[in-house]
Amino acid sequence: MSEWLTLYVLSVLAALVLSAILVEATGGDWRPVVSALLDGSLRRPGRWGETLGTAAPMLLVATGTIVSGKAGLINIGQEGQLLVGAAFATYFGFLVGGPGPFNLIVIVVFGAVGGALWAGVAAVLKFWRNVPEVLSTLLLVAVGGQLVAYGLSQSWLLLAPLADRGNRNQVSPQLPKDNRLPRPEIFGNEIPLAVVISIVLAVVVSLVLARTVWGFRLRMLVSIRGPRSGPASRKPGTARPH
Repeated sequence: MSEWLTLYVLSVLAALVLSAILVEATGGDWRPVVSALLDGSLRRPGRWGETLGTAAPMLLVATGTIVSGKAGLINIGQEGQLLVGAAFATYFGFLVGGPGPFNLIVIVVFGAVGGALWAGVAAVLKFWRNVPEVLSTLLLVAVGGQLVAYGLSQSWLLLAPLADRGNRNQVSPQLPKDNRLPRPEIFGNEIPLAVVISIVLAVVVSLVLARTVWGFRLRMLVSIRGPRSGPASRKPGTARPH
Protein backbone atom coordinates (compact mmCIF):
# COMPACT_ATOMS: atom_id res chain seq x y z
CA MET A 1 0.00 0.00 0.00
CA SER A 2 2.81 2.39 0.91
CA GLU A 3 4.49 1.68 -2.44
CA TRP A 4 1.34 2.65 -4.35
CA LEU A 5 0.93 5.80 -2.26
CA THR A 6 4.55 6.75 -2.91
CA LEU A 7 4.05 6.17 -6.63
CA TYR A 8 0.99 8.44 -6.73
CA VAL A 9 2.74 11.22 -4.79
CA LEU A 10 5.77 11.03 -7.06
CA SER A 11 3.51 11.10 -10.13
CA VAL A 12 1.80 14.28 -8.94
CA LEU A 13 5.13 15.92 -8.14
CA ALA A 14 6.52 14.90 -11.52
CA ALA A 15 3.49 16.40 -13.27
CA LEU A 16 3.93 19.68 -11.39
CA VAL A 17 7.64 19.83 -12.17
CA LEU A 18 7.03 19.07 -15.85
CA SER A 19 4.34 21.78 -16.00
CA ALA A 20 6.72 24.28 -14.43
CA ILE A 21 9.43 23.39 -16.94
CA LEU A 22 7.02 23.85 -19.85
CA VAL A 23 5.92 27.25 -18.52
CA GLU A 24 9.53 28.39 -18.14
CA ALA A 25 10.39 27.06 -21.60
CA THR A 26 7.67 29.21 -23.17
CA GLY A 27 8.88 32.39 -21.46
CA GLY A 28 6.55 32.43 -18.45
CA ASP A 29 7.07 32.32 -14.70
CA TRP A 30 6.16 28.98 -13.12
CA ARG A 31 5.55 30.35 -9.61
CA PRO A 32 2.23 32.19 -10.19
CA VAL A 33 1.04 29.32 -12.38
CA VAL A 34 1.62 26.68 -9.72
CA SER A 35 0.19 29.00 -7.05
CA ALA A 36 -2.99 29.53 -9.11
CA LEU A 37 -3.27 25.78 -9.62
CA LEU A 38 -3.06 25.12 -5.89
CA ASP A 39 -5.49 27.94 -5.10
CA GLY A 40 -8.03 26.67 -7.60
CA SER A 41 -7.88 23.08 -6.41
CA LEU A 42 -7.12 23.18 -2.67
CA ARG A 43 -6.21 26.39 -0.89
CA ARG A 44 -9.18 28.69 -1.47
CA PRO A 45 -12.37 28.16 0.58
CA GLY A 46 -14.55 25.37 -0.75
CA ARG A 47 -12.09 24.37 -3.46
CA TRP A 48 -11.14 20.90 -2.31
CA GLY A 49 -14.81 19.96 -2.18
CA GLU A 50 -15.14 20.95 -5.84
CA THR A 51 -11.94 19.05 -6.64
CA LEU A 52 -13.34 15.88 -5.07
CA GLY A 53 -16.62 16.37 -6.93
CA THR A 54 -14.73 16.64 -10.22
CA ALA A 55 -12.63 13.57 -9.43
CA ALA A 56 -15.60 11.33 -8.55
CA PRO A 57 -16.68 10.62 -12.17
CA MET A 58 -13.05 9.95 -13.07
CA LEU A 59 -12.83 7.36 -10.29
CA LEU A 60 -16.00 5.66 -11.54
CA VAL A 61 -14.63 5.53 -15.08
CA ALA A 62 -11.29 4.23 -13.81
CA THR A 63 -13.07 1.49 -11.86
CA GLY A 64 -14.81 0.27 -14.99
CA THR A 65 -11.53 0.43 -16.90
CA ILE A 66 -9.86 -1.78 -14.28
CA VAL A 67 -12.56 -4.44 -14.74
CA SER A 68 -12.04 -4.61 -18.50
CA GLY A 69 -8.27 -4.46 -18.04
CA LYS A 70 -8.34 -7.47 -15.72
CA ALA A 71 -10.05 -9.39 -18.54
CA GLY A 72 -7.27 -8.42 -20.94
CA LEU A 73 -9.33 -5.87 -22.89
CA ILE A 74 -7.89 -2.41 -23.53
CA ASN A 75 -10.77 0.04 -23.48
CA ILE A 76 -9.72 3.62 -24.30
CA GLY A 77 -13.17 4.86 -25.31
CA GLN A 78 -14.36 5.87 -21.85
CA GLU A 79 -15.08 9.44 -22.93
CA GLY A 80 -17.56 8.36 -25.57
CA GLN A 81 -19.18 5.83 -23.24
CA LEU A 82 -19.50 8.50 -20.55
CA LEU A 83 -21.09 10.97 -22.98
CA VAL A 84 -23.62 8.48 -24.33
CA GLY A 85 -24.40 7.27 -20.81
CA ALA A 86 -24.99 10.84 -19.66
CA ALA A 87 -27.24 11.47 -22.67
CA PHE A 88 -29.31 8.35 -21.89
CA ALA A 89 -29.54 9.34 -18.22
CA THR A 90 -30.70 12.86 -19.10
CA TYR A 91 -33.24 11.83 -21.72
CA PHE A 92 -34.87 9.00 -19.78
CA GLY A 93 -34.57 10.84 -16.48
CA PHE A 94 -36.85 13.58 -17.78
CA LEU A 95 -39.00 11.16 -19.79
CA VAL A 96 -39.78 8.91 -16.82
CA GLY A 97 -39.68 11.59 -14.14
CA GLY A 98 -40.96 10.79 -10.67
CA PRO A 99 -40.00 11.87 -7.15
CA GLY A 100 -36.38 12.55 -6.26
CA PRO A 101 -35.15 9.15 -5.00
CA PHE A 102 -36.96 7.21 -7.72
CA ASN A 103 -35.76 9.57 -10.44
CA LEU A 104 -32.16 9.28 -9.24
CA ILE A 105 -32.41 5.49 -9.61
CA VAL A 106 -33.82 5.90 -13.11
CA ILE A 107 -30.96 8.23 -14.05
CA VAL A 108 -28.28 5.88 -12.71
CA VAL A 109 -29.80 2.80 -14.37
CA PHE A 110 -30.26 4.38 -17.79
CA GLY A 111 -26.85 6.04 -17.59
CA ALA A 112 -25.29 2.61 -17.06
CA VAL A 113 -27.39 1.13 -19.86
CA GLY A 114 -26.36 3.85 -22.30
CA GLY A 115 -22.67 3.48 -21.53
CA ALA A 116 -22.91 -0.31 -21.73
CA LEU A 117 -24.68 -0.18 -25.09
CA TRP A 118 -22.00 2.09 -26.52
CA ALA A 119 -19.26 -0.16 -25.18
CA GLY A 120 -21.25 -3.09 -26.58
CA VAL A 121 -20.72 -1.79 -30.11
CA ALA A 122 -16.99 -2.33 -29.68
CA ALA A 123 -17.65 -5.71 -28.05
CA VAL A 124 -19.72 -6.87 -31.03
CA LEU A 125 -17.02 -5.72 -33.46
CA LYS A 126 -14.40 -7.51 -31.36
CA PHE A 127 -16.09 -10.91 -31.17
CA TRP A 128 -17.87 -10.83 -34.55
CA ARG A 129 -15.16 -9.39 -36.82
CA ASN A 130 -12.17 -9.38 -34.45
CA VAL A 131 -11.74 -5.60 -34.67
CA PRO A 132 -9.21 -4.57 -31.99
CA GLU A 133 -11.02 -2.90 -29.11
CA VAL A 134 -8.23 -0.33 -28.86
CA LEU A 135 -9.16 0.97 -32.29
CA SER A 136 -12.94 0.65 -32.11
CA THR A 137 -13.36 2.22 -28.67
CA LEU A 138 -11.10 5.14 -29.62
CA LEU A 139 -12.98 5.87 -32.86
CA LEU A 140 -16.35 5.51 -31.15
CA VAL A 141 -15.43 8.46 -28.92
CA ALA A 142 -15.73 10.81 -31.91
CA VAL A 143 -18.99 9.22 -33.04
CA GLY A 144 -20.47 9.35 -29.54
CA GLY A 145 -19.49 12.98 -29.15
CA GLN A 146 -21.21 13.90 -32.41
CA LEU A 147 -24.35 11.99 -31.45
CA VAL A 148 -24.58 13.79 -28.13
CA ALA A 149 -23.92 17.13 -29.84
CA TYR A 150 -26.80 16.38 -32.22
CA GLY A 151 -29.04 15.54 -29.26
CA LEU A 152 -28.17 18.88 -27.68
CA SER A 153 -29.25 20.64 -30.87
CA GLN A 154 -32.74 19.11 -30.87
CA SER A 155 -35.41 20.17 -28.40
CA TRP A 156 -37.20 16.81 -28.74
CA LEU A 157 -34.07 15.03 -27.51
CA LEU A 158 -31.83 16.87 -25.04
CA LEU A 159 -31.94 20.60 -25.74
CA ALA A 160 -33.57 22.69 -23.01
CA PRO A 161 -36.42 25.07 -23.95
CA LEU A 162 -35.25 28.52 -25.00
CA ALA A 163 -36.78 30.09 -21.89
CA ASP A 164 -34.43 28.02 -19.69
CA ARG A 165 -31.19 28.85 -21.48
CA GLY A 166 -29.38 31.58 -23.38
CA ASN A 167 -29.76 31.93 -27.12
CA ARG A 168 -26.33 30.44 -27.78
CA ASN A 169 -26.25 27.86 -24.99
CA GLN A 170 -26.84 24.26 -25.99
CA VAL A 171 -27.61 22.64 -22.67
CA SER A 172 -30.11 20.09 -21.42
CA PRO A 173 -32.85 20.87 -18.90
CA GLN A 174 -31.70 21.05 -15.29
CA LEU A 175 -32.91 18.65 -12.64
CA PRO A 176 -34.93 20.12 -9.76
CA LYS A 177 -32.93 20.48 -6.56
CA ASP A 178 -34.87 17.70 -4.83
CA ASN A 179 -33.89 15.31 -7.65
CA ARG A 180 -30.16 15.77 -7.16
CA LEU A 181 -27.69 13.91 -4.96
CA PRO A 182 -27.17 15.65 -1.61
CA ARG A 183 -24.08 17.80 -1.14
CA PRO A 184 -23.33 17.80 2.62
CA GLU A 185 -21.02 20.56 3.83
CA ILE A 186 -17.82 19.62 5.64
CA PHE A 187 -15.47 22.36 6.88
CA GLY A 188 -16.98 24.83 4.43
CA ASN A 189 -16.74 22.45 1.48
CA GLU A 190 -19.73 20.95 -0.29
CA ILE A 191 -18.91 17.27 -0.83
CA PRO A 192 -21.21 15.60 -3.41
CA LEU A 193 -22.58 12.24 -2.30
CA ALA A 194 -21.16 10.88 -5.56
CA VAL A 195 -17.70 11.10 -3.97
CA VAL A 196 -18.69 8.63 -1.25
CA ILE A 197 -20.48 6.38 -3.74
CA SER A 198 -17.50 6.26 -6.10
CA ILE A 199 -15.06 5.44 -3.28
CA VAL A 200 -17.29 2.69 -1.89
CA LEU A 201 -17.80 1.24 -5.37
CA ALA A 202 -14.05 1.27 -6.05
CA VAL A 203 -13.40 -0.60 -2.79
CA VAL A 204 -16.15 -3.14 -3.53
CA VAL A 205 -14.84 -3.79 -7.06
CA SER A 206 -11.31 -4.17 -5.69
CA LEU A 207 -12.47 -6.78 -3.18
CA VAL A 208 -14.57 -8.61 -5.78
CA LEU A 209 -11.66 -8.82 -8.20
CA ALA A 210 -9.20 -9.95 -5.54
CA ARG A 211 -11.33 -12.15 -3.26
CA THR A 212 -14.11 -13.80 -5.25
CA VAL A 213 -14.39 -16.66 -7.70
CA TRP A 214 -15.83 -14.30 -10.32
CA GLY A 215 -12.81 -12.02 -10.00
CA PHE A 216 -10.46 -15.01 -10.31
CA ARG A 217 -12.24 -16.21 -13.45
CA LEU A 218 -12.06 -12.72 -14.91
CA ARG A 219 -8.31 -12.57 -14.35
CA MET A 220 -7.86 -16.02 -15.83
CA LEU A 221 -9.41 -14.89 -19.13
CA VAL A 222 -6.06 -13.33 -20.02
CA SER A 223 -4.20 -16.63 -19.72
CA ILE A 224 -6.75 -18.98 -21.29
CA ARG A 225 -7.69 -16.75 -24.23
CA GLY A 226 -5.38 -16.67 -27.22
CA PRO A 227 -4.04 -13.44 -28.69
CA ARG A 228 -6.74 -13.56 -31.34
CA SER A 229 -10.26 -14.79 -30.81
CA GLY A 230 -13.55 -14.77 -32.64
CA PRO A 231 -14.65 -15.79 -36.12
CA ALA A 232 -12.00 -13.71 -37.88
CA SER A 233 -9.19 -15.62 -36.15
CA ARG A 234 -10.11 -18.97 -37.76
CA LYS A 235 -8.48 -19.87 -41.00
CA PRO A 236 -10.69 -20.31 -44.07
CA GLY A 237 -12.12 -23.79 -44.23
CA THR A 238 -11.54 -24.48 -40.55
CA ALA A 239 -14.56 -25.99 -38.88
CA ARG A 240 -16.10 -24.23 -35.90
CA PRO A 241 -15.22 -26.11 -32.67
CA HIS A 242 -18.12 -27.87 -30.94
